[in-house]
Amino acid sequence: MSNHLIYHQFEELLHKLQLEMQANGSWGTKLPSADALASSTPFACDTLAFEEWLQFIFIPKMQLLLNNRQPLPSSMGLLPMAEMRFATNSHYRQMLVIIAAIDAAIHEHNQKC
Repeated sequence: MSNHLIYHQFEELLHKLQLEMQANGSWGTKLPSADALASSTPFACDTLAFEEWLQFIFIPKMQLLLNNRQPLPSSMGLLPMAEMRFATNSHYRQMLVIIAAIDAAIHEHNQKC
């Protein structure tokens, strides 16, 4: 898959993730503190809920990479963390499907590079 196609696919997946988060009520309206956003732990799990990390760190960072046509991460492992957070609640089933697609798109792209 060419870089142009993976960028387009990834942009669509990020947009779907945002729309799903808004639809299921996990898209917040309050920006976390600068200290919370500055966490260096994976998924900022010491300062943010996973959905906050998606909204305020992951999606903006990926959008920045896409907008600047920078290389995407060589691997992505969002699904295990998402499953830990949401697997017991069917309300988040579609969000898990989208997150799985994000992981798969990155994996597939890097297998072909």
